[in-house]
Amino acid sequence: MTSAEFLQAIVDPRGRVSRKGFMVVSAVLMGLEILGALLIYGAGLAADGVLITALKCAFVWIAVVACVKRLHDLGYSGW
Repeated sequence: MTSAEFLQAIVDPRGRVSRKGFMVVSAVLMGLEILGALLIYGAGLAADGVLITALKCAFVWIAVVACVKRLHDLGYSGW
């Protein structure tokens, strides 16, 4: 899988994801959140900047996409 295909799979809500795939996405997002928090607080940055807001928006979008794909896998609409 190329990086463009990987990026499309992460941000495109169409398709399906298995239970294992959903758990992997959840674990990776949690790890990135923890790592980001440690780096931000370790560097002494304020937790209300534009960069942090953009990062949180990206994490929320990836989580929503994973949830929508899981709903598709279970036979439900993403809406």
